[in-house]
Amino acid sequence: MVKAYLRYAPLRPCGLVCSPVAPSGIAYVGSTSTSSAASGILAVASLDALTLFSARTGAPQQPYTCAGLDLAGVRAAPRVVSLRATATCVAVGYADGSVRTFAVQGTVIANAPTMTLSAHRSAVRALAFGADAPRVPGCEAQGNDAVEALLATTSDDTTAAVWDTLGESVVARLKGHSAPVTGAAFVVAASGAVRLLTVSRDGTLRAWDPLDRKTCVLRVRATEHALATLAVSPTGDRAIVAGVGNGGGVSVFALAVSEHEDATAAAAVGEDEAIAIVHVGTIRPPPLPAAMAIAQPRAADAAVDSAVFDDTGTFLVTLSGASKAGIFVYRRRSEDEMARQLKRRRKRKIEKQKKKGNLGEDANDDGEDEDGANSADLEWEHVAHVATSAKPRSLALRPSATLLPVAGARKRAGEVVNSQPSRLEMTVTLTNNAFEMHELVADADPPSRRTKLVERMGHRHGARCMSFGDDDGSTVVTGGHGGIKCWSLERYHALAGGFDDDDGDDYNGDLGRTSLPLTCKRTTSLGSETVTCVLVAPGSRHAVAGTKEGGIYVVDLSSGEVVDEHVDAHVASKPGTSSSGVNGITSHPDNGGFTTCGADGSVKIWEWVARKVQKSDKARKDKKKKKKSGKKNGDDDGGDDDDDDDEHDQVGDDNDMPTSEALQLSVEHVRTLQMDDECLAVYRVGALLAVALLNTTIQVVRAGSLQLAYSLYGHKLPVTCMSCDTDLSLIASGSGDKSLRLWGVDFGDCRRTFRPAHEAGLTAVTFVPQTHHLFTCARDGMVKYWDGDTGEHLLSLPGHGPEEVWSLAVSNDGAFLCTVGQDRSIRVWERTEEPFFAEEEREARVEALLDNGTEDRLASMDAAARQVGADGGGDGDDQEALVEARSARRTLDAMGAADDLVAALELATAEEKRMEEGRGKKNPPPPNPMLLGQSPTEYVLRALRGVRTPDLEAVFCSLPFHAAYHLLERIAHTMSAGEKVPFVPLEHAGAASTRRVTCDEHLMRCASLLVRLHRTPLVSSSRGTALLKWMREPLRSGARHMRDMATFNMMAIERLLK
Repeated sequence: MVKAYLRYAPLRPCGLVCSPVAPSGIAYVGSTSTSSAASGILAVASLDALTLFSARTGAPQQPYTCAGLDLAGVRAAPRVVSLRATATCVAVGYADGSVRTFAVQGTVIANAPTMTLSAHRSAVRALAFGADAPRVPGCEAQGNDAVEALLATTSDDTTAAVWDTLGESVVARLKGHSAPVTGAAFVVAASGAVRLLTVSRDGTLRAWDPLDRKTCVLRVRATEHALATLAVSPTGDRAIVAGVGNGGGVSVFALAVSEHEDATAAAAVGEDEAIAIVHVGTIRPPPLPAAMAIAQPRAADAAVDSAVFDDTGTFLVTLSGASKAGIFVYRRRSEDEMARQLKRRRKRKIEKQKKKGNLGEDANDDGEDEDGANSADLEWEHVAHVATSAKPRSLALRPSATLLPVAGARKRAGEVVNSQPSRLEMTVTLTNNAFEMHELVADADPPSRRTKLVERMGHRHGARCMSFGDDDGSTVVTGGHGGIKCWSLERYHALAGGFDDDDGDDYNGDLGRTSLPLTCKRTTSLGSETVTCVLVAPGSRHAVAGTKEGGIYVVDLSSGEVVDEHVDAHVASKPGTSSSGVNGITSHPDNGGFTTCGADGSVKIWEWVARKVQKSDKARKDKKKKKKSGKKNGDDDGGDDDDDDDEHDQVGDDNDMPTSEALQLSVEHVRTLQMDDECLAVYRVGALLAVALLNTTIQVVRAGSLQLAYSLYGHKLPVTCMSCDTDLSLIASGSGDKSLRLWGVDFGDCRRTFRPAHEAGLTAVTFVPQTHHLFTCARDGMVKYWDGDTGEHLLSLPGHGPEEVWSLAVSNDGAFLCTVGQDRSIRVWERTEEPFFAEEEREARVEALLDNGTEDRLASMDAAARQVGADGGGDGDDQEALVEARSARRTLDAMGAADDLVAALELATAEEKRMEEGRGKKNPPPPNPMLLGQSPTEYVLRALRGVRTPDLEAVFCSLPFHAAYHLLERIAHTMSAGEKVPFVPLEHAGAASTRRVTCDEHLMRCASLLVRLHRTPLVSSSRGTALLKWMREPLRSGARHMRDMATFNMMAIERLLK
């Protein structure tokens, strides 16, 4: 009977604020009218999803995962790498080369895509809407309605594409760049002609005609370095390009209609009847103040990753992701300001020359030439630099129509300025899973200040460990760098698929309001320490955290306070050594305590105790002040404040609070077991205690006496994780050697080995309660579901993509699985009522491997491997890629050869049946031309001889048993009767012939290998036993003949050598 299992389906990813890998992953969405300013939203790329925040407060509005992504398949959903928004549409570019567009109505984004495009073969780096195209100065008034429906995409595959969003078809594919294309923008030139500007890492700026000629019309060598961004001013007269090198500066190009531009200047960069591109100069950033200079990279290493204009063209903001002080704001001077600035420059130059005494007649001419060469610095004025709390990744400017003027700015000498100057607001995503909102007033002092910091939704550097509580799994605690977080698992959301449908509004009801399965309730800071293991105490009101620095902390989950601490629990006793840190923690079966192990080689046993503590008036007063200060600063955290209970706010008069005693949970160290090596993991197995050591062994000791019971050997690298089933019969261990082993608790025997279980070292393993099913995760980014009884690989859960998965946990009822990884997300899977079979899942994984373009990927890997070989070696990563490419190619070749054998057997059987039906008729059927003039048996043997000898075992392992049986039957017929004799099945053959017609070494090897690989099903069936008896004599005689031939050849060689 075939066993069925229940599938685990993914829910919404949690713990993410923004993606650290999206260079253009933020945009303001919705109408830019003043009436919608209060309700404006921000769309932020969060790995494979878009998360919406309030543009005013930074509070999360509508987190959701874009529909249409394959979240439940055998591969991870593609990541968002580019984002572009207009008032009515949002376009999202993914790492797999696809583009999806979503409709926008007001401040609501549709959950289902309106259009899905297979745009490129690689990641989509830039998006541009034709509706945002500015007009180049000098062009005529008539417009071009065709540009309104255009969408441009650029990719790492060195191509750009232009799409018609109404017809959902490609308009043009533009090829010409020799490196990834990183920026794109539409402009409307002379007579309404549409031009597409693109920049690439090959250092060129190109102008394309996407509608008529569909080719490059202008090509400008912008720089000798790679270009990373392109921005065109809303006025259409300036284009900004920037990238690596150039000291962190940006190059400015003037855009104009060709007939209004100087002929020599246009010819210097190319000629086009619609547009001219002329290099104006370079804007170089000024030196930073001394307080911020330490965060600025060297000029040679400075690279501008992004450049953005505001919608009036007044401000230009550049971003460099290599520095916390990498955001510079420039303001475009007016004509009067430029004239005054030029006059001051010339005056200063003349004064300097007078001091030196070399004032000549050509002073004015030299000054004019110098000013002309530096016209970009003359046109653009640096007004501010913005410092962020972490390295910036991408930025977006709030539309100026939604900004209110600010009064109280200082007035410049000799200038007439508005009493209420304009204000600039920007949102910057950071590399530490957070984003900031900054406000800039050009004439204020200081010019910029941070207004919001949204960071409380997740860990800054990703969670390293996690644990479920015993309250039906509704409490989840995660730990990472800086502290721990307590989450609440909303089961009613999860069972409803993560949706709460809104009532009343039909539009919103169709979209649904998505909700996250996990909600952050408390955050406890532990300073600069990194939590490596965490355990929820019985009752789910406290948690224990072990840190990399060797400390043990007890945290009250209701208040988020540390109630007990042992900072030197696992600190090396020898001075000067760095072997400190808590590596594992496990609870006791009686819930009376827990056991920890550390890098200092010690295993410590702890017990829960209740201690009386004094709560003084001063402590309560400090708590009240802390609560009020938290509420006062709540707006700076973007609406992500902790939802403390109302009872904490009810604090009376300080004079009416007498000192009282209260019981407080704490821990007490009772015993210590010192091991011979560093301890990596520990797990309590009933009355036994399993400890994994650095020397690759597992020491199992008796928990009562701490005496060694037995040792487990078998792993080639240290064991990193362990778990035990509910009935205390199996111990599962995962190692850095990519293997998973199951051990018997009674005698310590190895019951089963999964090798390799993953493509990288395992990081966590856990059993599903009340079953022998278990989950594993590893550094290859995969979470796998196994059946410990049968050894079947049931499911692969690839939600974390290529990043490492660090920890996992299963709820007490097995209904939910939570994982944390390097991508900083917390993934939740729910057990559904959908059954599946292991054999079907295995076939689906094989089909997905072949259907998802694996052949193309392996072809590129083979090319890279050949290049590594031609270069004479390479580093470790290159050699590992070479081995991976070769092994993967051999696997695909074996699977293809197995499919060819099965097809040949089916064709031969069908042909023999057709010939048998036509025998005796007046007009026999003609031979099948697909057999190439051969008999059916010859055709099958021809396909068999086409398999290389080293691949025979892999090919025969891929064959189903019925195909292996028929193949073995034909081999036996050939060995006993010959290829020319028509094939007769075994049940119709009668007595087996002992006459050996031929002895083919290849057939002998194939027959013996098939018998060895499929021995169990052959001997368990009557047909298989009869087949083995039938071919016993031909095999024996053939083996004797081959032995005699090998002996004769060896003797002949020895004779010749003598």
